[in-house]
Amino acid sequence: MGKTEVLLFVNGGGVREKIAAAAEETDEGGVHAFRFCADGAEFSFRFGGTAVIERSGGIAYRIELDPSRTTYTEIVTEYGFLPAGVKTLRSEISRKNGFYFKGEYELLFEGYAQRHELSLFAHIRERRQKQ
Repeated sequence: MGKTEVLLFVNGGGVREKIAAAAEETDEGGVHAFRFCADGAEFSFRFGGTAVIERSGGIAYRIELDPSRTTYTEIVTEYGFLPAGVKTLRSEISRKNGFYFKGEYELLFEGYAQRHELSLFAHIRERRQKQ
């Protein structure tokens, strides 16, 4: 599909982030995806039957947001690995005036839960029709 602009807002684990980046947008086999780089990390957001969020860099993880079940992840840091369950609280997509995803989930660590929220906005450019 091409290039687009994305805004990512993340809040959780004591971190609040806002990222604006140029992204590669694809739509293949019913999976809509955005890939982009920011602050030394690579991000991938894929939306099909579930939402899958991947990050690589100094911190790496793969989180699947599935409202019907608890999924599992392993967060990789410079200090080691943190296994966690992922309980999806919200996973919504709107395609009005672009592409908007709102996700809320809890990371379930041994003995405590940590709530996270994220929003991804993508500007969908009008595509010219061939004449």
